Amino acid sequence: MSGLSLKLSILDTDIWREVLIPEDWTLAKLHKLLQVAIGWQDAHLHEFHKGKQKLSERFAVADLLGPSGSKLLYLYDFGDGWEVEVKRIADKSGDGGALPRCIGGHLAGPPEDCGGVPGYQGLVALKNKNNPGPEELETLDWAGDWEPLRFDLGEVNQQLARRFKTKSARSEPAEKAGAAKFTDRQGQYLSFIFWSTRVNRQPPSQADIQDFFGVTSAAVAGMIATLSGLGLISREAGKARNIRVLLNEADLPRLEEPDTPMIPFGPTWIRR
Repeated sequence: MSGLSLKLSILDTDIWREVLIPEDWTLAKLHKLLQVAIGWQDAHLHEFHKGKQKLSERFAVADLLGPSGSKLLYLYDFGDGWEVEVKRIADKSGDGGALPRCIGGHLAGPPEDCGGVPGYQGLVALKNKNNPGPEELETLDWAGDWEPLRFDLGEVNQQLARRFKTKSARSEPAEKAGAAKFTDRQGQYLSFIFWSTRVNRQPPSQADIQDFFGVTSAAVAGMIATLSGLGLISREAGKARNIRVLLNEADLPRLEEPDTPMIPFGPTWIRR
């Protein structure tokens, strides 16, 4: 196996991952891993470079990165202009875990189409701002559950397993893939998203969920990230109101009345 360091530097911020891959992997497979590990959706063009040379993706990673500290550059989204430095690190020989696998990381990758370095900086500042204005709330809604400080090793490895090992887990509904188990609190969020989508004919925004449950935006973002990691919802990056519940109505609990005044609507509740 080969150990790789993946580093995306944005001014004084380093977003990094450490991964283990099979020794015979090509750059084409590494590209797919990079998309998952950083948190992108493969929506733009990309290239690998070594020095000034553009590389064919048929090359084996092991042939390009020796133990001498040589590196590759992975260029992604020529509009936003992201550059990920790929270097070899010490192998973890004797570790019998599944490959590929992420073994460490720091910070969330920049969202797709955020506007490069200036857009990323603006989003980070906005996430830390109190009382954002209407246009800023729309931007936050567009960003969805993205949190700049968040890196979930378990979630990344779950996504890698689906991407490279079990196609059925990626294509089947969540309840058939064995992911339909959730806590009571998670069930309430799922039910609200499901019924809000049906009643309003569009998914709720993060602000809608926050208002309904009377919690902070960070709490909503954390719950959405958890539900996504469990395979219970799907999201389309770069699009507002993009949450879709991956369970059938029969698998969802009744939406309980929150503390704020509500009126019953069929099997759910809606705000007065």
